Amino acid sequence: MELKECKTHSVRVRIVDALSGRERACIRCEREESVQEALTRNGIYTGAVCGGRGTCGKCRIRVLAGESPESEEDIRLLGQSEREDGQRLACRAYPATDCTIVLMQEEKEFSVVSGSALSGRPLAEPSGTAAGGWGIAVDIGTTTIAMQLVDLSSGRAAGTWTAVNRQRAYGADVVSRILASNQGNKEALRRCIVEQLEEGIRSLTGRESMQGDRDRDLHGESMQGNRDRMSYEESAWGQKVSGWDEAGAVVADQIVIAGNTAMLHLLMGYSCETLGVYPFTPVRIDTVRCGWRELCGKDSGIGDIPVVILPGISAYVGADIAAGMLFCGMEDSGEAVLFLDLGTNGEMALACGGRILAASTAAGPAFEGGNITCGAGSVPGAVCHVEFEDGRASLVTIGGKSPVGICGTGVIETVYELLREGIIDENGLMKEPFFTEGVVLTEESAGGRIVFTQKDVREYQLAKAAVRAGIETLLTRGGLTAGEIGRIYVAGGFGYEMDYDKAIGTGLLPESFAGRIQAAGNSSLGGAAQYLLQPDASEKLKGLTGRTEEIMLANDGDFQEMYLKYLSFAEIP
Repeated sequence: MELKECKTHSVRVRIVDALSGRERACIRCEREESVQEALTRNGIYTGAVCGGRGTCGKCRIRVLAGESPESEEDIRLLGQSEREDGQRLACRAYPATDCTIVLMQEEKEFSVVSGSALSGRPLAEPSGTAAGGWGIAVDIGTTTIAMQLVDLSSGRAAGTWTAVNRQRAYGADVVSRILASNQGNKEALRRCIVEQLEEGIRSLTGRESMQGDRDRDLHGESMQGNRDRMSYEESAWGQKVSGWDEAGAVVADQIVIAGNTAMLHLLMGYSCETLGVYPFTPVRIDTVRCGWRELCGKDSGIGDIPVVILPGISAYVGADIAAGMLFCGMEDSGEAVLFLDLGTNGEMALACGGRILAASTAAGPAFEGGNITCGAGSVPGAVCHVEFEDGRASLVTIGGKSPVGICGTGVIETVYELLREGIIDENGLMKEPFFTEGVVLTEESAGGRIVFTQKDVREYQLAKAAVRAGIETLLTRGGLTAGEIGRIYVAGGFGYEMDYDKAIGTGLLPESFAGRIQAAGNSSLGGAAQYLLQPDASEKLKGLTGRTEEIMLANDGDFQEMYLKYLSFAEIP
């Protein structure tokens, strides 16, 4: 690969495949630029959970040739044998010479939940007056993006596109992204997400294959296969529709986008300067209507499809939660309903007596494997289920692959099992020798042993206390007990895979929730699809957001008292 001449103080970084050794890319790393920054600048996205601050230890590379001196962070977070093996943190690697490296963690294989799981129903029910055609529903999450092509006559998803949100190169959490935007990366963050949405639209509508890119599945086949099989005006169900152009690509009638407030600010190019500081004021959270060309700032060849950005409630209770409440039917519920979306932030809403109370609590990244010693996202090989028998751990990994780390559900189950085994006491202390050495879950990991440490217990305590205290605060404000909640929905991929009995067993959720929790799947995406299909969805959303009262937990005395209470494991069954 030829490179243009560049400044003499830059170095060449060659990236090779870990298995084949074949070159994948060759980039320039400029003076005073880290390898992580150079990778991101060249469109190569790896894990940067801490936003490049050198605290998470997840952005590991292996230097095969050349010199990249050890940093203080390398010495603190990596073992001597790992450093001798050439491992470095990409965010703290400043090569002294041309280098050849292997990326040790890429997140392109995240498991992304795109389905909605309420009673096996269609993604959303059509109104019965739809004339046919296509719409595209979008959920922009902090970690992942999910998009679906929706058949407006049947209400079912005709195609799905998912990806890891490449903005993770600027940090895994909302606060890191806000900080990155305020430090001069606003346009880079906007461009990053727009390019991914464009990629998804091309894939779902068949325009991707027209450009010679890879085809994506539609009804289990490639778009090219469908174009070969169907006439220009005939859909996969044998219905005459107007949703195909002369080249055989889908013509979408509308795009509806949901996401948390920060992600939508980054998409729209809004300033985040007031979003991350008290009193956390968003630039705009009402419904936005525009065309695709206006949104992306150019004519991308997709067409000027009408776009609707769904409304949110506040800076930290966004359109994803409003869409989820719409999908779960909270606008006309005759019983008390609790909606939970658990991730780095724990968002929750309680509908009771004609009121809707909502709150957001900073749970930290533990539910997504962040800040866990051997943590991992929802990638193949991540430990997702754990049981202890006779002192030995039995593990299940995503995809049945060799263990690479522990994801959020694995963290919950590990804590539950260690409590049951008596290794963790009610204060969260591990008994010796585990307090010092941690509990070895397996020796059979590609990166060495996978251990669960005292630090990891503390990370989980902080996360579960924040969520449980938030739930209890909403119940107190609503004048209800946990046993009086009629329906409990847990949204998102984390909730989809969670063992609710074990979550209750650690105190994350109240004991009286047992047997009454329903996984909602990607309710944000489901709500966006419902907006496409239901003419009255706009009014329903307006009603939901208009009567939702946000409880600011950070300044709430009840929350602070309950937070301290639920740090302990003494209150669990």
